[in-house]
Amino acid sequence: MSNYLHPNMSEVAAGQASPPKRRRARWLVAGVAGLTGVVGLAAFTTNGVSGATGKSGNPSNAGAQLLADGNRGSGDDHGGQDPGGRDGKDHKKDNDHRDDRGDDFRSVPCNADELIAAIVRANADSGAKLRLAEKCTYTLNRSAPQPPGPSGAVGLPIITQQVVIDANGSTIVRAANATPFRILEVGAGGDLTLRDATIKGGQAEGGVGAGGGGIRIDVGGRAVIENTHVVYNHTNGPGGGIANFGVTKILGGNDHGKDSDGKDKDKKKDSGSNISNNSAVFDGGGIFNNGNLTVQNTRLSYNNTIGVFNILPIGGAGGGLSNSSVAVLENVHLDNNTAGFRGGGIRGGINSTTEARNVEVNDNRAGSEGGGIFSDGVFHLRHGKVHHNEAGQRGGGVYNQIGQFVAEDSWISENVASTNSTIEHGGGVYNGSGTVVLRRTHVDRNRAIGSSSQGGGIYNNSTLTLTESKVTDNISTLAPGGIFNDGGQVTVDQKTVISGNRPTNCTPSSPPVPNCFG
Repeated sequence: MSNYLHPNMSEVAAGQASPPKRRRARWLVAGVAGLTGVVGLAAFTTNGVSGATGKSGNPSNAGAQLLADGNRGSGDDHGGQDPGGRDGKDHKKDNDHRDDRGDDFRSVPCNADELIAAIVRANADSGAKLRLAEKCTYTLNRSAPQPPGPSGAVGLPIITQQVVIDANGSTIVRAANATPFRILEVGAGGDLTLRDATIKGGQAEGGVGAGGGGIRIDVGGRAVIENTHVVYNHTNGPGGGIANFGVTKILGGNDHGKDSDGKDKDKKKDSGSNISNNSAVFDGGGIFNNGNLTVQNTRLSYNNTIGVFNILPIGGAGGGLSNSSVAVLENVHLDNNTAGFRGGGIRGGINSTTEARNVEVNDNRAGSEGGGIFSDGVFHLRHGKVHHNEAGQRGGGVYNQIGQFVAEDSWISENVASTNSTIEHGGGVYNGSGTVVLRRTHVDRNRAIGSSSQGGGIYNNSTLTLTESKVTDNISTLAPGGIFNDGGQVTVDQKTVISGNRPTNCTPSSPPVPNCFG
């Protein structure tokens, strides 16, 4: 039975209408004066809520500048158009705040109030391109003064226009003594590009509707997150680091968040993205997806999803990533994540589709099933490695419950179904009521070590097909150690090798496993 007992739970959290567009003239009164206690006019001439000092670009009087500029906004390089679609030819340039690199970015001094004001103006002025002070820490002491939505408080104004933020190596963090709020949210109609940032310390409260401790993308919102670290965020909903209900791409450099030679170099544009040390009460300790998600060249590590365990478990699935919709993963590394219930590394929910290419899933743990991967949907793994994961009960590497799991040119190795009870079956793969297809895939050195465990390599209850694959050197407490077929249908071609498993390769199984001896 799936742990996601309420299929509409995610949709409850998804909706938030974007605020209506405001005229620029209204922004000067409502936008600035409305930021009482955070970005009032006095805040433009003081240090306000500034964090650690960094290079601040051009620290001119922001209040006077914003009032003087009034109706002027930043341009854009999209075919000569700015984010609002204007041609930009008859608009004066704001040279006082124009980035000193001579491009179309507006510099934001190292001051949290300045950053809030810049986003307020971008929303009011059809978008903007912002460049933060280099390696600054923008510390947020309170949530932005906007009407509270169903998804909870936000530290920065909700993005409702096309906004580019080049963080320039800076950190945006919630102050340790601040009331709970997430850092960033992209509302319906918003389109955020975030580069070279660290998003840290967000805390979203409000139950299942409060998804996204660090960043949230609402239905109708879009985001591209490049070379960014999302760390130490928490929510008592889904998605400790990021919750996506819109269309989101998380991109990084080569080699899963490292430079291509494996060394730690200060190469800002190729450093990779990192989603780590985040936690969620419901699903998705690192990332929760109920929209369209692409993740490339990114590491998800040391994330945790807790779950609610009363009569039946709710949540607690997908320590690194929980996918309830469509996700494409390429060159992604998921390691050392923990799920209280299922899917220590990745959870694929009912009706979900997960495409994983060149993905490594290792050293993750699930309290119950699927130490590396748990799937109720369609899961296609190509050129992947699933190794050194652990499940408290079944499927140390992979647990396929009712889904279709296909692995091609992959390794499922050295995983463990451990000793929480007597039903620790399927050290490598456990197939419940779904379909598992393995092509040119190695299942080796896995263990099922409970007192009554069988199927150290594979435990099958349903439909299993092996083509040009190897099931070798797996161990279980009771025979067989290689493949145990418990009433399912197994197809094994002549090029598949099943050998060296202990106590036996496939016997006793019912029906017997074809092309398996011993």
